[in-house]
Amino acid sequence: MNTYDSILRIIDVNLIYCLIPALLILFFIEKIFKNRFPTRKVLNVIRYIIISYSIITLTHFLFLAFFSNENTAIMNRSNGPYAIFYWILFITTTALPFSLFIKKLGTKYWYMILVVFSLKIGAFYEYFVILTTSFHRDYGTENYNENFLNTVLIGISLLFLQSLIFVIIGLYSFSFYNRIKPQKVKSFL
Repeated sequence: MNTYDSILRIIDVNLIYCLIPALLILFFIEKIFKNRFPTRKVLNVIRYIIISYSIITLTHFLFLAFFSNENTAIMNRSNGPYAIFYWILFITTTALPFSLFIKKLGTKYWYMILVVFSLKIGAFYEYFVILTTSFHRDYGTENYNENFLNTVLIGISLLFLQSLIFVIIGLYSFSFYNRIKPQKVKSFL
């Protein structure tokens, strides 16, 4: 199970967290270069990445809920004092991405951004809490907040750079495929 968790963490860090900036970059590329690049095909690939990731995480959750010792923790969260928030997070994380099977919703950039944000809303909230508590620490050194802010800005810029590379690779691969795919030969019969 540890191997599965580490693989899922690698997918999270290298792909899922980069999807919001990637969708924004695709949106701006489509608006600036009208019909120059196959942005809709890359958007469709991202849609299926989100659906596949949701299936994987839902399977992981169901396995933990029914076959693991962590079953009591899941039951305590779903029935405890914060049960309503747990169920909202659970539904947005598991059910909302499956709405992308509807093709009309899967082609709207803002809806896709909402779905990707809802996939990781718990992690984003956790990062927000870590950031706010680190800014209000009384026991840090004088330059602690400045260095921490630089570290956060570097992390965000690396995330955007990784997203840009992902989008460029996707656009280039579809453009390259369209150029080399065999053309239909007209028959003289």
